[in-house]
Amino acid sequence: MGACGAAIGVGIAVSILLEATPYEGRKRQLAQQATWRALERIAFFEAPRCCQRDSWLALQEASRYLDEALGMTLVTGRPIACDQMSQNKECIRDRCPLWHTAVKGAMR
Repeated sequence: MGACGAAIGVGIAVSILLEATPYEGRKRQLAQQATWRALERIAFFEAPRCCQRDSWLALQEASRYLDEALGMTLVTGRPIACDQMSQNKECIRDRCPLWHTAVKGAMR
């Protein structure tokens, strides 16, 4: 379909939070915008599949969107460190935002 499930999940979550239906234009628009924002953030990276990275990016963007558009808070917590890079042969390594936290964690 050309869309990451993590981004679609953000739109689903916003729809649930707003109790949106397909017949409510404004609520539907907000859910679509949330999906778009998460997908845009994921698409920023020229990268093959990585569900951990894309889920993390989608949650970060969802947190920003919920705050800006709806005044809601989604606490995403501290950055996570990747522990899957050795199992993902398509890992983009130092171009990934999770790589830097993983490398720092390994140095400790």
